[in-house]
Amino acid sequence: MGNVVSNVGNFMVRAAAVAVDGFLAVGEAIGEACKRARQGMRALLSPEDHANPPITQVLLVRRRGDLIPCFSNVLKSKNEKALKNIRDELSDLGLDHISYAFVKGVEVGMVCYKCENRLNNIDELCCCVDAKERCHHRNCCSYRNNQLALTFY
Repeated sequence: MGNVVSNVGNFMVRAAAVAVDGFLAVGEAIGEACKRARQGMRALLSPEDHANPPITQVLLVRRRGDLIPCFSNVLKSKNEKALKNIRDELSDLGLDHISYAFVKGVEVGMVCYKCENRLNNIDELCCCVDAKERCHHRNCCSYRNNQLALTFY
């Protein structure tokens, strides 16, 4: 009888540990979503984001989340050395499409050529082949709407 009680107790302790781990994972996910919202990024991914992920998502997957604040600093300061540094870092990661789009965005003040509204954060910036010549929102992109989705992971 003592062994049964001991085994049940051990099982309950293990179950509680698994539940706590699950709650911690959920808590971390909620914390990350709140942090992304404070930084001006979208907290939740849309179905389109899985095929054409936002810039911050690509950087996080590539383990270069440290570059995200650099984008904001360049947008505020328009510092040429910082812009060149970001361009070089993205090129080293094989993310030239993001580099081209960001440079064009900085040149035109992050204003969409189609709707003429200002892009509020880098996640709104489209990185299609057309973005090298014309800065635009992801949802204003005619190229993206007419082509198959490309995955940039």
